[in-house]
Amino acid sequence: MSRDKLEELKKHVYSQVTRTIPGFLSFLGVLCRVRYGVDPVSLLFSSPSNLYAVLLMHYCGDVNTTDYAFTIAFINPIVNYLKKPELTMLLLELVKTGRIKEFLDLLAEHL
Repeated sequence: MSRDKLEELKKHVYSQVTRTIPGFLSFLGVLCRVRYGVDPVSLLFSSPSNLYAVLLMHYCGDVNTTDYAFTIAFINPIVNYLKKPELTMLLLELVKTGRIKEFLDLLAEHL
């Protein structure tokens, strides 16, 4: 995956989340920095399963709420950027099952 394209995607995700869910990244940033030492958007592109786990912990183990929040906040901006809405459920499944390499490879394939 080209570094420039990845940075552009990261900026897009950051912009979309801050515009559509004000304050969410700030709040989530505290949890991610305490637990993993990085911001949520960086965690999304290095270890998305850990970001999912942070949300799952915040939502007290409620998988449906976590799936919804993760999809709205992170997956939707990615698939919108890629213009590939058909990847939504696959990307979420890869994150939930810890298949990080496949998640990143799929992004790289479509960037």
